[in-house]
Amino acid sequence: MADLSAFVPRSLWPLATRASGGGAAFVRASGSLLFCDVAGFTALTDALAVMGREGAEELTRLLNAYFARTVGIVDAHGGDVLRFGGDAMTILFPGDDGERALAAAFAMTRAMGEFASLETRGGTFGLAMKAGAARGEVLLGFVGEPGAGMDFYAAGPALGWCAEAEHHARPGQVVAHASLARVLPASSRKKASAEGFALLSGRGRTPSAILTKTKRPRRPAVLGSLLPPFLEAYAPGGLTGEHRGVAVLFAAFSDPLLDALDGGRPVPGGDEAVHRRVGLLHGLFRAAAERHGGSLNKLDMGDKGHKALLFFGSPQALERREEAAARAALDLRDATRWPEGVRLRMGLTSAPLFVGPLGAASRREFTGMGGGINLAARLMQAAEAGRIYVGDGAAAAVSRSFRFESLPPLHLKGKAEPVKAASLAAALEEEASEGGGPLVG
Repeated sequence: MADLSAFVPRSLWPLATRASGGGAAFVRASGSLLFCDVAGFTALTDALAVMGREGAEELTRLLNAYFARTVGIVDAHGGDVLRFGGDAMTILFPGDDGERALAAAFAMTRAMGEFASLETRGGTFGLAMKAGAARGEVLLGFVGEPGAGMDFYAAGPALGWCAEAEHHARPGQVVAHASLARVLPASSRKKASAEGFALLSGRGRTPSAILTKTKRPRRPAVLGSLLPPFLEAYAPGGLTGEHRGVAVLFAAFSDPLLDALDGGRPVPGGDEAVHRRVGLLHGLFRAAAERHGGSLNKLDMGDKGHKALLFFGSPQALERREEAAARAALDLRDATRWPEGVRLRMGLTSAPLFVGPLGAASRREFTGMGGGINLAARLMQAAEAGRIYVGDGAAAAVSRSFRFESLPPLHLKGKAEPVKAASLAAALEEEASEGGGPLVG
């Protein structure tokens, strides 16, 4: 059996055996958290996407170098990467009061100087990192059905806090949420970045006392029964990826129970109720994706709220991927099994992505990178509750099969020019075959 442990955060390893037996596998963990994002990778990815295999090989080399450096720093400081979001990472430092997390954040931002000027076939690109830090508890667990491909999740207010702190940072900066800032000595604070946030001053070298050789839990032998079978092909190691056309459906959802958890309010039924709710939502998103030949890449909480990322065309190729994604979006919008109070808003695009097991040898995740994902996220954020905003290219590809409502050009964050999009309204009935008579034989 291939070793799939790199595809699961170490904090979840002890739960794997319980999850494989069908048990309710969830646990609370406390410590400090980082949300780290990198500027520059999307432009680099899109520039190399048009170069076929040569571009994929060059991007693989650059990603290998970036993740080996940054994840190596995380490992050295006793951190655990909970989720990758393309080039972004959400990291937990179990039992930490902030010292290890901040030392890692400053070490990573300094290390980005090694990637400030990258000469590639597509031009010269520079990367820069910014980070947000917080302190609190997270609920970790596995959801899904053993043998059918389970997934893990992390939930809790601290995830949103560190992501919000990162939004107040500029490249090269580390900003702390009040949950962490109030326990820091005044000498470490540069100034208030915004109300409730503090811009932190960088340190010199990381003190050797902070670097840790954390005792890792034993690698679970049951991950093959939990994770999707296609991951075994990537288990031997080495970062490999490819450019391929993918329709991306990004769905943001509000849920009264999860919103209460994020707001620090009591949740009726406690952690078990949260775990059941995440499992139900995961099942609904996954069923909609698989019904139309796609896959649920992840269910994620934290940056941009609660969201699901669905791929159509990866890891398996899919013809008419835009149509499949649009039908899945309508299924989700019109489903009747949502818990009371759940509201969806979605963004849909189709574009070349770099897909594969992104990360380092010690921790990686199968996901994608590229402008198509970023645009789908921006469309999702712009959409009103119950609406599905579709990028111009994807809408044109399925214009004969679906009815759209026009939208004015959208002014989206990160886009210099207004973006053309349309709101997906409904599927059109298939036209009757010419001749009108019955088909025989």
